[in-house]
Amino acid sequence: MKKNSKHLAVTISVSDIEKKYIQENIIIKVYRVPVILVHGVWTNPDDSWKSTGFKRFLEGRGFCVMMVDYKEYNAKNLRSLC
Repeated sequence: MKKNSKHLAVTISVSDIEKKYIQENIIIKVYRVPVILVHGVWTNPDDSWKSTGFKRFLEGRGFCVMMVDYKEYNAKNLRSLC
């Protein structure tokens, strides 16, 4: 079993127009999608997500968390273009 997966046992019951029932047990794999954290214009990933504990909070609940850092294009660097 993968770290971010969970297996669920599901029972499916189906009937046709003659009221004949068919029952089947199957396993369904459910995956959590990754969470991508993007910081604000005047900050960075550490200040926004690590120091606040939000990244750790999500990871503690089984989420795969990634942080995006676009510091080359944040407000400090954009000021020279204005």
